[in-house]
Amino acid sequence: MQLVASELLRRYAVGDTARLTPREPAGIRWSVSHSGSLVAVVTFSGPVGVDVEKHRPLGRLPDGFFSASDLDAIRSSDDPNGWLRLWVRKEAVMKCASSGWSTPGVGDLAVSGTLVRWRDGDYHLTDFEPSPGYAAAICTTVPTGAHSVRVVDEHDLNDANWESL
Repeated sequence: MQLVASELLRRYAVGDTARLTPREPAGIRWSVSHSGSLVAVVTFSGPVGVDVEKHRPLGRLPDGFFSASDLDAIRSSDDPNGWLRLWVRKEAVMKCASSGWSTPGVGDLAVSGTLVRWRDGDYHLTDFEPSPGYAAAICTTVPTGAHSVRVVDEHDLNDANWESL
């Protein structure tokens, strides 16, 4: 799967290896994520973030990652992958906001709802299941379903269909 994501970035991004910037046609933004055998690519007319993760057991909750309200939601859920839904939501918001784990306040960012207010902006979240056994979320700065999502399994890729991505 690393190979699929690397190939997407090689074909469609510019910059040094530490901080690649997508080559975006005027007015179009995109985000990419991969996990297991899937890669998700989302395009949108404004800031956008996507995250996809294969279901896996949580183990121990990471310190400082989830807000108090998100921790309450995780602890009260019977769904063993409920934590992962919040994880992909937070990752999608951070990508949309062009921020990262070291951003002040990221630990307090609550993502239980579909509208998140964080750092001077509103972020709108959409959950989706790209394939059984996976959780995913898309984040945009406006409430819309008008984004384009492409999820590809690495086993379906070959040289002939790269250009269709």
